[in-house]
Amino acid sequence: MNNQEFLEYIFEKLENLDGFSSGKMFGGHVLRRYSLPIALIFQNEIFLKADAENKSFYQDAGAEVFYYHKGGKRIEISNYKVPAEILEDDTLFEKWIMTAYEAAKRIEMKKSKYQL
Repeated sequence: MNNQEFLEYIFEKLENLDGFSSGKMFGGHVLRRYSLPIALIFQNEIFLKADAENKSFYQDAGAEVFYYHKGGKRIEISNYKVPAEILEDDTLFEKWIMTAYEAAKRIEMKKSKYQL
């Protein structure tokens, strides 16, 4: 399965929810809900948005943080990999997606607050 097929699979899993779109990003995809970025899709894996409020939710479930290497350093960003057992359970996956969406809304509200 390539990234595009995996993205289509994710959209099928989200058919009970609305407001989703995607775009290409650095060889993968970004998943948005109502224009807010909530996930990254790379190499048939989905990494959901985290903030200070929901980070422990992902960590407690054993989710791995998204990272890449640049200039010999490991760079971690605020997205966590959805474990296979969560991805396979539509109800749990929707809960995780909504957790990411809530984090994206909080992050956007903080950005807007500081831009006033």
